Amino acid sequence: MKKYTQLNLDQRYVIKRMVDEGFSQRDIAKAVGKSERTISRELSPNINKKTNDFKQRKKSCRKNN
Repeated sequence: MKKYTQLNLDQRYVIKRMVDEGFSQRDIAKAVGKSERTISRELSPNINKKTNDFKQRKKSCRKNN
């Protein structure tokens, strides 16, 4: 069984930047070293459906360096 690790703050910043630049979830997943499903789960509750803007979850970010 694989061990679950949360996205760290740096990975979340990369995701935000890449979403803003129009990269695909596949490209984002490769860049942060996570699965496409992880990226999808991160984006789903954080995308404003009307404007397609991504807002980061800062409260739940942990610095996992």
